[in-house]
Amino acid sequence: HRSTMDIDGESVFNIKKPKGKRTWQCGYMYKNVLAYYQHINFLGNKKSLEYLLDIVEKEKRDKSVY
Repeated sequence: HRSTMDIDGESVFNIKKPKGKRTWQCGYMYKNVLAYYQHINFLGNKKSLEYLLDIVEKEKRDKSVY
C-alpha cells in the first residue's frame, strides 16, 4: 500500500523504520495545525499497541473525573 501527498511547503520532521536506513519527510504545519499521515503496524510489537491503548484509557479515566 502506497500513497503520496502533494503539498507545498517544508516538512517538519523525518521518520525512519527502527531497523532500516531509509527516511521519509513527514509533517506539515499551517498556522497552529500540525498534520501528518503515518501507517503503524503493531504485528511485530504488540506490547507497543498495548502501551498506547493503556495511555488512551488512562486519559479517558482522568478526563471523566472532571
